[in-house]
Amino acid sequence: MAKHFGSIERLQQATEAEISEIDEVGPVIAKSVFEFFQEENEMIGDLLRAMIGAVVPLNIWDRLPLNREIDRSAEDLPLREMTIVVTGTLEHFKRTEIEDVIECHGGRVSSSVSSRTSFVLVGKDPGSKLAKAEKLGVRIVDEQEFIVLIGQ
Repeated sequence: MAKHFGSIERLQQATEAEISEIDEVGPVIAKSVFEFFQEENEMIGDLLRAMIGAVVPLNIWDRLPLNREIDRSAEDLPLREMTIVVTGTLEHFKRTEIEDVIECHGGRVSSSVSSRTSFVLVGKDPGSKLAKAEKLGVRIVDEQEFIVLIGQ
């Protein structure tokens, strides 16, 4: 649902019919999700403001494109034609989220470091990928630098 609508705010505003258009979401689930957001709208807003403000700078999630149908060949994508390896635990992203963000900004995610790796995104407690990147002279980027790099 997040990928389909792009943001929690858009999902909150979606009609029951719009929710049911998502693959693998039937009418029962669509109705349940729609009713949940209608009944708990204020609480969800309070919760999101509290969580986002505590975890990442306000509005960063709204500015990260999550729609996989973005034209990745566009010249202005900051990670266009880059191969990126992620290692360690990131503070602001789950692994699947960071992979989506990388791909939506034109990059490709790789599971192994090589001389063709553009950079390694390093979180807390990185593994052997960091050592291999250092040995190969591959650029090392932390999470804050990555956020700046993608223009957020």
